Amino acid sequence: RNFKLLLLLLAVMTATYACTNTNNKKEESNSTKLVDEHNAQNSLDWAGSYSGVMPCADCEGIEAELTIKEDNTYALTTSYLGVEDPSTETIEGSFEWLEDGNSIKLSGIEEGSRSPYFKIEENRVRYLDMDGNVVEGELESYYILPKEGNPMVENKK
Repeated sequence: RNFKLLLLLLAVMTATYACTNTNNKKEESNSTKLVDEHNAQNSLDWAGSYSGVMPCADCEGIEAELTIKEDNTYALTTSYLGVEDPSTETIEGSFEWLEDGNSIKLSGIEEGSRSPYFKIEENRVRYLDMDGNVVEGELESYYILPKEGNPMVENKK
């Protein structure tokens, strides 16, 4: 009789310990979750000049150069290629980082005239659409401007 009581007590203690131990593991795993706070703003060498030729609906292309500086200022120079009266336009101003820390918005861009958004990537920037989204499709790669002064990029020109 005492033996049955002892076995019952031992079974209850083992079950209680097992449940307690599982709860501790769950709490431990919740408290050790890592939050990745790395983004382009704090992890990449983003300051510099980026250039390339982007698609154009009514010309041969838009030659673009974007220079972004560590003091959050920029210069964007664009030239329309293959037009009767070619002109070069330079817009200068400041930029702000978007909440995700991976994209910037240029100030001084007339609303509706062109997108003010660029996504900062490793050794390149990606020109984004008017809503700040990646341009997808056949022409997607033409909206990527490689960084200048990088031997890996310069050798491919």
